[in-house]
Amino acid sequence: MVQILQAKYDPSLVAEAFPSEETARVTCSTNKSKSSKKDLKKSLRLEISDELKHIQINNQQQLFLRFNNYDKNGDRIVIFLSGTAIEILQKAEEYHLDGTFKNCPKMF
Repeated sequence: MVQILQAKYDPSLVAEAFPSEETARVTCSTNKSKSSKKDLKKSLRLEISDELKHIQINNQQQLFLRFNNYDKNGDRIVIFLSGTAIEILQKAEEYHLDGTFKNCPKMF
């Protein structure tokens, strides 16, 4: 299915359907400020149930939680990624990353 969509649509046209970077930043910042008042030291205690480790795509359960790590300093890395996203990343010639870690919940 991914291949069909990639062949059918020009990536630049698809990009036009997404909000601008500035709009995305404002949205993330707003959402962050709403959640920043909560207890922020729960990341190590946060349990991800088996039910949340999977997502349903096309009526099939797929693994979604790909990495869940705790280190000796109490830091944690959690990576969620669908099988489709992995396929897209494997076929990509370039990756463009943005260090928007400040927009994730403070517990992480």
